[in-house]
Amino acid sequence: MYDSSDEYKEITQCYQVETSRGSVETPPTLMILNARIRNERTKDYDPITLFLDCGSQTSFITKLAAERLGLPIYNHESFTVITFGGQKNTEQSGSAKATLKDLLNKPLNIILHTKSTLTTLHRIPPLTKEDRSFVCSRGIDPSTIVSNKTTQADILIGIDYFWDIVSQEQSICLPSGLVLTHTRFGPVISGTPFFQRPAISEKPPDNTSPNGMKKSNDFETSTSFESQTTPIPPSTMKRTRRGLF
Repeated sequence: MYDSSDEYKEITQCYQVETSRGSVETPPTLMILNARIRNERTKDYDPITLFLDCGSQTSFITKLAAERLGLPIYNHESFTVITFGGQKNTEQSGSAKATLKDLLNKPLNIILHTKSTLTTLHRIPPLTKEDRSFVCSRGIDPSTIVSNKTTQADILIGIDYFWDIVSQEQSICLPSGLVLTHTRFGPVISGTPFFQRPAISEKPPDNTSPNGMKKSNDFETSTSFESQTTPIPPSTMKRTRRGLF
């Protein structure tokens, strides 16, 4: 989606500058999609809402969802989460084993930490007329994309399972500026229409940020709650992750 890592860094910095000025009217759309999960009480597969967050090192499930699904909880211990902005939140947490089933009815076994709340209510915008026409031209049914609703995630998928869900297929930039990413549970939209604006009012300085600090290539990502940074494109994250091993 980006010609080079330098271009991505420049675009991201421009977005952060515009955000600090209040020029970005809408918050980014998070990667939220629907899936199916095994209910240990009924042995059926129930619908569940996932939030894909490559900025989180660990995957979580709400305590309410774990109880509803009858998931056995083990390894109860105190767990500290560093949320977006560096704030620490400590609470009692346990581990739960869960099984998701994808569109091909293939299971994905995951281990999740329990947490009281994963995200605030999040508004997913509707697909524009141009977006709908575009995805239809690519053979994608718009009704399979979560859009035009306010929702709250039951499960947060961190980087530990992120690449078990996101497919190898290249992400697509929609006419609105949102990004469509392919997953084993179906397509998901994310990002912000900011990048579809005709022009950015002013290029950020080469050596300083809006606060007069030296330029940094380290961009914060969320580990919980709403993220206000630009979503990292899967192709970039994949290269980064591979470089760690």
